[in-house]
Amino acid sequence: MNYNVVFHIDRDDILPLKISLGNIKNLFKEIENGQAIILANFKAPSLFLKSSIDNEIYELLKGLKNENVKIYICENSLKMLNISKNELIEECDFVKAGIKTLIELQNEGFAYIKP
Repeated sequence: MNYNVVFHIDRDDILPLKISLGNIKNLFKEIENGQAIILANFKAPSLFLKSSIDNEIYELLKGLKNENVKIYICENSLKMLNISKNELIEECDFVKAGIKTLIELQNEGFAYIKP
């Protein structure tokens, strides 16, 4: 069985991101096959700015990137926040509309988690 999950972060509050990362670490201790996606939209993309990212969070993200974890950033939210892609950490991938991607992932069988 594959354990595929998307964690939806939409606030510029670090706590939901920390909860998500802890859940991902715990999940990957228990499973062999799966993928985790952190999808950031609305105000959450600001959590991934190179200039202000929490060091502990950044180290966790770099380590998890090798464990089948992806970070999706909503491009519509970047426009709203006036943030350019190159201001974000290199571990980020981009999707045009976060809400559409959430629906697609759920239709593909990804579990939806909102910490």
